[in-house]
Amino acid sequence: MKRDNQMDECKKISLIGDIMCKKDMCKAAKAGNGYDFSPCFQGVKELFSRSDLVIGNLETPISERNEDLVSRNIRFNAPREFAEAVYESGIHAVSTANNHCLDQGIPGIESTIRVLDEIGFLHTGVFQTPNPRRLTLELGEIRIGMLSYTYGTNAFHNRIFLKETEEWRVNLLQKQELHNPLTRYIYFRRKKLPFYILNKLWYLFHPQYIGKSICERRQSESYELSRLKEDIEGRENDGLDFMLMCLHCGGQYGAKPTKYTMQLEKKLLNAGVNLIIVNHEHVIQGCNLSHISDNQFTAYCLGNFLGTAGVINEPFGKGAEFSCACHVYLGKTGIQRISFSILKTVPIGESGGVGVFPLYDLIRAESSADRKSRLETELFQGIKRFAGKKFFEDAIRSGEIQQEYVLYQSAPPNS
Repeated sequence: MKRDNQMDECKKISLIGDIMCKKDMCKAAKAGNGYDFSPCFQGVKELFSRSDLVIGNLETPISERNEDLVSRNIRFNAPREFAEAVYESGIHAVSTANNHCLDQGIPGIESTIRVLDEIGFLHTGVFQTPNPRRLTLELGEIRIGMLSYTYGTNAFHNRIFLKETEEWRVNLLQKQELHNPLTRYIYFRRKKLPFYILNKLWYLFHPQYIGKSICERRQSESYELSRLKEDIEGRENDGLDFMLMCLHCGGQYGAKPTKYTMQLEKKLLNAGVNLIIVNHEHVIQGCNLSHISDNQFTAYCLGNFLGTAGVINEPFGKGAEFSCACHVYLGKTGIQRISFSILKTVPIGESGGVGVFPLYDLIRAESSADRKSRLETELFQGIKRFAGKKFFEDAIRSGEIQQEYVLYQSAPPNS
């Protein structure tokens, strides 16, 4: 996209959603003694080439020697070739604090960091040393502080609990789920009669969690939030122009952000964070432009950038095959423009692989009128999910299919 004169001094950051590597993807990418994931990302290379910086959520540990690769439904571990393909697609930086970051324990964190460092990835969220917890990104004269924090680590499933002396390994918004040893002991034995009764009694005192997943229970958070506050403070001393938070929280496949997500957003905005990018829900949710005059913007969930959900695996019909690439144009004085592109993950090849493409490109390449019409409908539904009903109605009226839809444009100087 050609930039106008006002945009010449800006840097374009593209923010994307969850980068997943499921078992079927590994099987499809097998090539000789290794793996070739490059077809998965071929469709977005041109889009990313127009950005100064692309940031996504790497939602899997990376195996240094391709050992113990993903074999269970929600316990991940991807080949190093996956990380290489992500980097070669034009993605420069990744958030690593998410609910799968401890799927392979501390060795998995260390393996992931070593591979990312060897490839040349910028990353933050899980660590080999206690400090620093914040990553500084430099784009010419613009300095951005990037943070990555997660609500939990699937400890209820992988049973990997950090010791108090190890909590610095992951940027957590609260204590790990079931961090209390007594609650943990009762939960893991809940099918035995005495513990079944104790578990039911627990719900009598916590009725708000009846029917909800264990990962939705709120844990103690005072220490974690004080540490987060420290990470945000001192930005002026470090010469940071903007603060970006990659926030991993929420439910699963929800149409709207959870109450907890909204509470965290308010705290982060009050603390001075400029850009809040939420992931974990795996579907496009929406955004918040109400604080743009203060150079603050929230994208509640950008969806699954790449994965098999809704494409070749359940859940179908939730919109998990769609995602949003949110493009933020930053100048020294603030946010100059926000635009977005709707992406879709589709089956590719004959071996069960998947690849991600801008819907704009899929529409242009489609020769069947019926399939083209369906793709256009999907594009406008994605627009509605992210930008809201009014923007959707305006886009429908214009009838123009665009690579990027402009959500916000600052007023030209002296206008």
